[in-house]
Amino acid sequence: HYDDYYYYYYYYYYYYYYYYYYYYYNDYNKDDY
Repeated sequence: HYDDYYYYYYYYYYYYYYYYYYYYYNDYNKDDY
């Protein structure tokens, strides 16, 4: 199904974005810490 594929892609993108944000935030705080 096309909808299923879209849902999977969206989920993957969201997960990647969250990981990137977390990593960036951690790196930034690392200097302060």
